[in-house]
Amino acid sequence: MRTVDLPRESTDYLFDLMDTNRNGQIDFSEFKASMLRTTIIMNNEQLGEAFRFFDKDNSGFISKRALQSLFDSY
Repeated sequence: MRTVDLPRESTDYLFDLMDTNRNGQIDFSEFKASMLRTTIIMNNEQLGEAFRFFDKDNSGFISKRALQSLFDSY
């Protein structure tokens, strides 16, 4: 796996871009919509796998803390 070194401000910015309803969590529809704005092409199954990678506690949401801890662990 590749190392990702993002400063806290960058992960906050990334999270805020994806959390479109501003509830402090990223649900699958927000995650999917944010991926549509990129040049990365994924099918629905691949999007689900990517979402589950970030949703470490299987809550159906990605929290800012979970996103930050993933980047901190690399």
